[in-house]
Amino acid sequence: MPIVDEKMVNGLAVFASGYTKRWMEGNYDKFMETEVGKKLKSMSPTSKYALEAALYALMAYVDQNIQENTSIAKLLKEVAMDAPPEIAKRFINGVKNQLKTDAEKLSNPEQKLAAQSLLQLNDKDLSELLRWLSETPRQDLREVTTFLDSLSKEELQRFCNLSPDQKKLLLEVTQVLQQKSA
Repeated sequence: MPIVDEKMVNGLAVFASGYTKRWMEGNYDKFMETEVGKKLKSMSPTSKYALEAALYALMAYVDQNIQENTSIAKLLKEVAMDAPPEIAKRFINGVKNQLKTDAEKLSNPEQKLAAQSLLQLNDKDLSELLRWLSETPRQDLREVTTFLDSLSKEELQRFCNLSPDQKKLLLEVTQVLQQKSA
């Protein structure tokens, strides 16, 4: 019979991780007031969304590579999995308002209308679209934005929910169809 009940130790690790995550909240807030945190908050919206994606990639790496074979490892993994979304939440807040303000400053009516259309998307779809656009090669952006501008709000929302490979394939098919009709 084991001296220490493994279920109890693992339960204590989860219990302790809850308190640790709550304690970390204040540390994340303090971090955002440091010079590094202020720089994060002052980045462009696209850079913020790209950094958010990197933080979530780190979270996926932690999930796949940290084994929970001890109670300490379980506690550390719980806290490590909580950190990326907590940090991202703190520098992403206000991005949509910042984008709306920037869109209002546009002088080109077509650009202004396109920006306002994008801002009608929910945060998840807008975030996904901006993340995908930040990874799109510069030479393809003109064609991509022309395509996006042709979509209705509903079509744009559906487009946002496609995988990156599906988005690329749809754009390629659209280009072929446009070349055939020209």
